[in-house]
Amino acid sequence: YDLRKVKIHIRKILDEAQEYFYDDPARYADTVRAALADNPGNEELLCALLNSYEHTLRNFNDRAHLDEIIDLSYQIISSSRDFAKVCDVKDILSAAYLKMGRYDKAKEILESLPVEVTLKWDAMSFRLSGQDKTDAAREAAKVHLQGLYLACWEEGNGLYAGGEYQAALEAYDRGLTVLTAFLVPGGVTEGAYLWAGMQTFHYGFHLFRAACLKKLGRAEECPGEVARAYEIVSTAWSDFAENTDYYMENFYDTLAQYDLKEYRP
Repeated sequence: YDLRKVKIHIRKILDEAQEYFYDDPARYADTVRAALADNPGNEELLCALLNSYEHTLRNFNDRAHLDEIIDLSYQIISSSRDFAKVCDVKDILSAAYLKMGRYDKAKEILESLPVEVTLKWDAMSFRLSGQDKTDAAREAAKVHLQGLYLACWEEGNGLYAGGEYQAALEAYDRGLTVLTAFLVPGGVTEGAYLWAGMQTFHYGFHLFRAACLKKLGRAEECPGEVARAYEIVSTAWSDFAENTDYYMENFYDTLAQYDLKEYRP
C-alpha cells in the first residue's frame, strides 16, 4: 500500500511538471531532481530526468549533462525489468557517446539491441478475430508505416551526406510515397494524418527533394517543391495561424541548412 502511494505521488509530480518539459526544461529537470532526492533510485524519475536531458541534447545541442546521461542510462539498464525501456535507454546512451566523439562505443551499444521485436499489434492482428483483429491490424500499420518512411528518410540523409544526390532523391521519393499512401482522404488537414508528427516528415520530404534537385542542376524544380512544403506546413495544423513562428522555425532552418533560402515563401 505504501509503495502504491509513492507511485501515485511521483506520477502527480511528473504530471504537474510536464508543462515545463518543452518551455522550461531546466525547471522540469530541477523538479525531477528534487523528487529523486526524496526517492533515490526510483526508475520512473530516473527515466524522466534522462528524457529531459536527451530532449535538450537533441533539440538544443546541450552537452552539459552528457556524463549524467551516461550515469542515468547505466543505472536504468542495470536495474530495469522493462525490456522495451532498456532498449530506449540504450538508444539515448548511444547518442551521448556520439556527442562525446566515442563512435565505437555508441556502435557497440546499438549493436546490443535486438534485431527484431515482435510487436503486440502484429501478434494480436494475426491471432485474434473480428473487430479485435481489425483494430490491431490498424495499429500495426501505423507502427510499420512510421518505421518504413523513417528508414527511407534516414537512407536519403545518409546518401545526401555522401554526395549521392540522385540516390538520395530516390530514397526520399520512396518515403514520400509510403507516407502519402496512408493519408486519410480529404486533403491535407490535421485529420488526414494517422498520428501527430507525420506532418513534419510530409513537408520535410519535399524540402529534401528540393535540396537534391538543386544539387543535380534542376533548380527550376525547387520552387515547386518548397511551395508544396509550405502548403503542407500551413494547412496541416489547425493552430498554424496562432503559432506560425513555432511551426515555421524548423522550416526556415531547413531552408538555410540546405542552401534553399532563395525559395523562402
